[in-house]
Amino acid sequence: MSPLAQLRAMARLYSKTVVLSRRSLVAALLWVLPLIFFVISALRSDGDAQARLELWKGFQFLGPLGFLVQFGGLFYGLAVISEEVENGTLRYLLVRPFKRGNIVLGRWAAATLLVFAAITVMNVLLLALVWPASPMGAFFAAEAAALLGAATYVTIFTLIATFFRKPLAPALLFLIAIDLGMSLIPMATRYLTPKYHLLRLHSELVGASLSHRAVGSEFNDLFDSAPAISLAFLLALTIIGLAIALKRFARVQV
Repeated sequence: MSPLAQLRAMARLYSKTVVLSRRSLVAALLWVLPLIFFVISALRSDGDAQARLELWKGFQFLGPLGFLVQFGGLFYGLAVISEEVENGTLRYLLVRPFKRGNIVLGRWAAATLLVFAAITVMNVLLLALVWPASPMGAFFAAEAAALLGAATYVTIFTLIATFFRKPLAPALLFLIAIDLGMSLIPMATRYLTPKYHLLRLHSELVGASLSHRAVGSEFNDLFDSAPAISLAFLLALTIIGLAIALKRFARVQV
């Protein structure tokens, strides 16, 4: 079987075993909360089209990028490895004629696309609510940031799953730490959090010059780094994290 066929097979296996699991139900319940919040805010807003557009831009910080991509990365990133461990099917995978790297890469790609697809669905629904503002340019820019964010967070939690047999609790603690880090840790250390760089990049791409002020004072004058640095940080975190996860998975004993 060719490497590409192995990747596709692992992606299909991941989709069949994870998408229909309880994991997806929990994720859906968490994701619907910010969507409801936005719907209520949009319906109660009596502003013009530009005001609704700014509401849409600002909500990206609470919904697709501030909440959905993180918990989506957690639930589906952990499942790249831990799902097979919990189900007892990892041994079966490892004795199959698949390269171990392709097992992880195929499942990682499926998880990333799954999180990205969920964000896209939410963004389309939100876009409909702010019509006729029609922020199509901002929509595609937000999608680009969402894809990178999905890849980054799925990578982070895939890596965490290689260190713990039951990684959910450590992953939640890590997520809480980096999420609260935006407003609680010393300002200079915010540059170490992926959330800061993701929101910084989104703000630049979408043009949300003032939108971030709508969701809390902790964002005021926060984005003072170059967006190119944020892009490089997220790409490096994704590539290095995935490389380490592949290396650790290669050492797993059957």
